[in-house]
Amino acid sequence: MMDGEGYRRGIILSAFFLSGMSALIYESAVFAVSAVLSAFMAGLAAGGLAAGRNAPLNTDNHPYLEFHQVGYIQ
Repeated sequence: MMDGEGYRRGIILSAFFLSGMSALIYESAVFAVSAVLSAFMAGLAAGGLAAGRNAPLNTDNHPYLEFHQVGYIQ
């Protein structure tokens, strides 16, 4: 049985595999724009759902602030 880190890595690798496979299938097709847009919107929805469920549980937001400001220099 896989641990949490291995499971997460498998999900990420599967997402990369599926995105590459869909790029090859829908290459230069009219449906490519629809596939990319729907995947983008699904990613926004999943990220919003995950952040929304996690936000009330965390009172110390410094790690998240540091994560979002990586590469940002004032």
